[in-house]
Amino acid sequence: MHVNIARKAYLSLRAEYFVSLSKESLDYGNISAAIDTVTKALEHFPDNVNILVLANDVYRAAGNFSKSAFFAQLLIDSHPSNWVGFARFAQD
Repeated sequence: MHVNIARKAYLSLRAEYFVSLSKESLDYGNISAAIDTVTKALEHFPDNVNILVLANDVYRAAGNFSKSAFFAQLLIDSHPSNWVGFARFAQD
């Protein structure tokens, strides 16, 4: 039981690390580094809400609105009760 809790906490921290690293890259205008980071994050956490929102943000910043809309749609498919995916898809 405790092992599962610890593993979930570890995975959550890892996902948040990817989010903060990619946001930092975006803040400094390094879009290619943000894309690389979010790509790696998606390999490890393909249905994580924060990673999908981040992917949407990164591709918006890159001006790739079709890819941004793709991640908004994935957010809707993975988390249909979360309104954020619908709002982001409408914006893209």
